[in-house]
Amino acid sequence: MRYCSQMRTYSRRVHTNRLLPEGSPERKSLHQGRNSMIKSVLVPLDSSELAEQALSYAIPIADRHNAELHLVFVINPDAEASDEDNARAYLAEITTKLQIKAKVHVRLGSPADEIIETGDDLPDPLIVMTTHGRTGIGRWIYGSVADKVVHASEAPVLLLRSEAGELDGGNIARIVAPVDGSAYSEAALSFAKSMARTFDSELHVTRVAETASLYSSLGYETYAPGAGQPMTDVVEYMVNQTHKYVSEVTAELREQGFNAQGVVLEGFAGEEILGYERKVEPQLIVMATRGRSGFDRFVFGSVAERVLKSGKTPVLMVKPQGALEE
Repeated sequence: MRYCSQMRTYSRRVHTNRLLPEGSPERKSLHQGRNSMIKSVLVPLDSSELAEQALSYAIPIADRHNAELHLVFVINPDAEASDEDNARAYLAEITTKLQIKAKVHVRLGSPADEIIETGDDLPDPLIVMTTHGRTGIGRWIYGSVADKVVHASEAPVLLLRSEAGELDGGNIARIVAPVDGSAYSEAALSFAKSMARTFDSELHVTRVAETASLYSSLGYETYAPGAGQPMTDVVEYMVNQTHKYVSEVTAELREQGFNAQGVVLEGFAGEEILGYERKVEPQLIVMATRGRSGFDRFVFGSVAERVLKSGKTPVLMVKPQGALEE
């Protein structure tokens, strides 16, 4: 089992908030995490540098939310006894070299099942995992560990691409929260707010007026079928309603003390969100899933799939309460 050569780098970069003076705005922001939506942060590790990239996000998130950090290593049930000893030694090495306080778990079984069960035993958990990059994202999402974790876990899951790299300075400066007016996206917005408050982040609320999808489905007709209205009027109404919704949400956030920006985009949702990601370079995107059946519709072949497969920014997938039963 190989020990990570990157750990000292993480230690320098992600623990700057531990040195903040008492009474400073940043420290006050940290203490606000006591009543946050996250009380536990779970990181699955397998001794690879790729998996360890999750720590650069998990550690500051746990710190800022005053959440308990948990590290889990899953080994094959048929493994030798020495493998379990090596796993425990590896996790001890992580905590010592990063100078972090964390509870460690070594479990035997299926990686996805054991990750989910570990999370189920924790209060208000957030699972932080890495993906396998552009070539591996298909294998990792479709029918593998992350696929099952995101589908079956009730906990929100933060997915990191290898391209994301480390979280510089342990600070999430900008968060993009795509919304569509549904209760699901607004539940995800609540999570984005929790993150933004504890990190004092800019919160970019985005909604896409899917004019391109409208034209694609109806064609470039002069009149909207069955509506008796010119297509230009229908599109204009869609865009205006989108602006109205985003303005209302942004105004409410500003009243609550958030540094919020409202952004309306036009086109295909996935492409427009990716374009905005490239423009503002956020440290986090927060999106909603809809449980087993809904996740298939939402991710595979839809907006989140596009963002996950083609973007570089870590994506926090939030599953609203009760979504698993749908």
